Amino acid sequence: MYIIDYELLLKRFRQSEYNYNRLAQNVNVSRNTIRNIMSGRTTPSHYCSASIAEALELTHEDIIAIFFPNINNKGVFEND
Repeated sequence: MYIIDYELLLKRFRQSEYNYNRLAQNVNVSRNTIRNIMSGRTTPSHYCSASIAEALELTHEDIIAIFFPNINNKGVFEND
């Protein structure tokens, strides 16, 4: 199952210059989709995740922490 850290994603979103409408336009999805992603109701596709990461100018560390929270800093899956 694809799990993301919605709290950290929302934190980075709030630190950005974006609102739901602008991010939705940039990512080419509906405002409702962005709202559902940020609230944890919807898991974004990999393409959408990459588009959000690019729009929010996430660092490599942020991308790993948000979109791959089950991988530790050595690239090994935790709880395996």
